[in-house]
Amino acid sequence: MENFKNLIIFDLAACVPLILFFLFPPKKINSIFGYKTSRSLKNQKNWDYAQKFSSQLFLLIPAILFLTQLSLFFDKSKDLINIILYISIFEYTLFSIIVILMTEHNLKKLDSENHLR
Repeated sequence: MENFKNLIIFDLAACVPLILFFLFPPKKINSIFGYKTSRSLKNQKNWDYAQKFSSQLFLLIPAILFLTQLSLFFDKSKDLINIILYISIFEYTLFSIIVILMTEHNLKKLDSENHLR
């Protein structure tokens, strides 16, 4: 049961900020909250795009974690709970990297389109 509690705590710790980021994206460039990279901080247009695009992708993380953990309903073994916790941490990390790479790629395209105009 302790491992199951750890899994729930991980889900809340991982997913609540992502959902809040989606619901309340930062409107103005700031140093506290939001998707902050050198490209997103470059101007307000990049900032707005990065906040919207990355928050939409990050919202998929809770869905992915839920699908992985759905197997808990079919097998209640303690070993499986530990494995799913580690898989969830790996998925969260991997998907976060993918979101960053995709957002940066799109910001780079946005910058190059702005330079062509």
